[in-house]
Amino acid sequence: MREMTLFEGIRTLRAVREFTDEPVSDEAIRTMLDLAVCAPSGGNRQPWHQVARWERSGAPDAFAESLDRIPVLILVCLDRDRLGFGDPAALLPPTGWASIYPAAQNLLLAAHGLGLGAVLTTLHLPHEREIKDLLGIPPRIATAALIPVGHPRRRHGPPRRIPAAERTHHERWQDS
Repeated sequence: MREMTLFEGIRTLRAVREFTDEPVSDEAIRTMLDLAVCAPSGGNRQPWHQVARWERSGAPDAFAESLDRIPVLILVCLDRDRLGFGDPAALLPPTGWASIYPAAQNLLLAAHGLGLGAVLTTLHLPHEREIKDLLGIPPRIATAALIPVGHPRRRHGPPRRIPAAERTHHERWQDS
């Protein structure tokens, strides 16, 4: 497999929601997880945890209903204690989430670089309590994202994106 440049990976990254049944190697999973934790975080507190190979069925839409057939599910979690927000009842401020999503983006890019498909989803959130019970996740840990990973079912062309120039405002907000 040809290695892609960082910019090529960023430009061609897309959400993949259809996967083959082909297993993902343990080495690929380790590589994705190792690259995910290279992300920056607030105060370098590195509040992430990841739970891999979790499966659940019975979800509400076509993609969600296929989760039990996806080879790898990675649950990205945030350790409230590492950020100084240990009270599980307290709402996490945006700064807490800002420390976890760069790791999720690294994981998505790593999967893409390995020729795999992935997507960041929060489909698990309505079932977070049951998931945490099932997986033995302590109350101080918040689940941030579920990332299904696998071999894409079909080839995708380049993603369609609105050019940055159409969404960039200089000095002040300007409606087009």
